[in-house]
Amino acid sequence: MLNEVNLSIANYYTKSGAEVQSSSFVVPFGASLWCLAIYRMIVLVLRGAILFYRQKRKRTGRLDQFF
Repeated sequence: MLNEVNLSIANYYTKSGAEVQSSSFVVPFGASLWCLAIYRMIVLVLRGAILFYRQKRKRTGRLDQFF
């Protein structure tokens, strides 16, 4: 699903970039790239935290049947 969103964003910006070649196009494109980068970093950090928590829980052996 995330790849489809990225593709649709890329398609939108290539279309609008081909139509409008101006400096005003650079600002929203850069902002959206920063938002995507921050979003991916948050997702990676959350995924790593969940995996670390599950490994830690498995090492202790408590509530292993729930995870």
